[in-house]
Amino acid sequence: MPSGNMCIRWNIDATRVGNVARFVNHSCDGGNLQPCLVRLTGSIIPRVVFFARLDIRDEEELTFSYGESIGRSDGQPCFCGTSSCKGVLPSEDT
Repeated sequence: MPSGNMCIRWNIDATRVGNVARFVNHSCDGGNLQPCLVRLTGSIIPRVVFFARLDIRDEEELTFSYGESIGRSDGQPCFCGTSSCKGVLPSEDT
């Protein structure tokens, strides 16, 4: 919070509802998008915006890292296909 007295943790989960950004996939190598938080004056909830980390080719899949995956074998499998793939998606428990 701007006052410094409290911290709110937000998890973004498009399992049940979301906008077009729900189709941006995870990549263990960080992907081609960089998410950034933008805070609007008077709003507690920030907006998430994406900037290109590098040039994106026509019809290239849009990806970013959903977070760090810490050695869990029982998480949802990751299919990003990068050389740095951790094998499981980040989750609330990682």
